[in-house]
Amino acid sequence: MKKARAKRPLKKKAVRGAPAAAKETQPPARDPRQDELIKCLEPFVEEISGPKGVKIVDCIGDGTTDETIEEQTSLKIAEIRSLLNHLHSYGVVEYTREKNMTSGWFTYTWKVNADRALQNFLVMKQREYTELKKQYATAENAFIYACRSKCAKLAFDVALESQFRCPSCKGMLKEINVSDEMGELDKKITALKSIHASFSQRSIGVSKNQGLLDSQKLIKPLLENRTKPLTSYKRL
Repeated sequence: MKKARAKRPLKKKAVRGAPAAAKETQPPARDPRQDELIKCLEPFVEEISGPKGVKIVDCIGDGTTDETIEEQTSLKIAEIRSLLNHLHSYGVVEYTREKNMTSGWFTYTWKVNADRALQNFLVMKQREYTELKKQYATAENAFIYACRSKCAKLAFDVALESQFRCPSCKGMLKEINVSDEMGELDKKITALKSIHASFSQRSIGVSKNQGLLDSQKLIKPLLENRTKPLTSYKRL
């Protein structure tokens, strides 16, 4: 009597479905504290590198490559690298590099250095204000005029020639108090020093009292109401 053969299981035909969706590149992990520090530095970053620089710094997170930044933004890789190098020159970002032993290529990983960025910001502003003080010192006994928007600061004879109208916005020129201007400069420098001290303390976990938003409120007016140097129209 022949033994019955075991039936082989039928192979199921593979059902073709929709192609698997490509995996989206996840943005780099973000440390909430570092994220707040970066937010506070946005006005400074925008001043030195424009909106594109802000976009790049915002994408960096706790560390990322220029290729990842390209995927997360609409910027070209050459432009990204140029801006990263520019931001690096101001101490806003730093990098580490790792060599691929197979290909011989280097991979650069970029990070934000908020403490050093603020330190360099303070130095830059101090130089700016020192130069302004020198200019005002040469105009100690002179009358200086400016419009409401402070587009320019003009000596009396130049203001007279322009019929006391601002050459830029055509607004009325009014005499400004040089002593008050100097006082404002000193206040701004003091505010920057306080902000830097707050950032430095937070980097070692000492201060928990002053909020980072307070620092942001202090930084913003420094950039929005920057004191401008005496214009080229001056004759002092």
